[in-house]
Amino acid sequence: FRTPVSTVTLYYNFSAAPTIDYHDDSLHINDYGLSTSENIFAYGWQLTDGTPQNVAAFARREDAKTINSSIPLKHEDQHFKWNLPLPNGHYRVKLSAGNSSLNLPTNYKVNIENTLVLDAQSTSTNFLVESEFTTVEVTDGSLTISSADPTLENHICALEISIQTNQQASFSFQPA
Repeated sequence: FRTPVSTVTLYYNFSAAPTIDYHDDSLHINDYGLSTSENIFAYGWQLTDGTPQNVAAFARREDAKTINSSIPLKHEDQHFKWNLPLPNGHYRVKLSAGNSSLNLPTNYKVNIENTLVLDAQSTSTNFLVESEFTTVEVTDGSLTISSADPTLENHICALEISIQTNQQASFSFQPA
């Protein structure tokens, strides 16, 4: 789509039914765990060494329309990262993490583009933690989410990306 607005927002909900919807200058995209090689839009999951990895079997699907669903950045001895092809530049990002099946405090440490954007602990009464908006720089053509602590599962629930632009923005979600 093409839009002359000054801000374009992408919303990703992890572990929901695969859909893409456009609403008022924002895209709402559901990711349910496909690898970067399986997803026709080229975003998705990989092992930390860059090997495409389907993580759908590890996803928690509480409700496809809420933030209660999540996908872990670690399962047993496998470590994952999530990639989204984006032009090089600066992006404002906000991340939500949590595992609704846990009723105990859980630590979360998550990087986006090697910048620690989330360092928080959930409580026994509130499983969800959120980062503040953080500006990150993409320098390799791909925005990457990864664990800042390899010992943590870091279940990620949602990602919001705000793209600031003074010129017409163009995003193509065409098959890779």
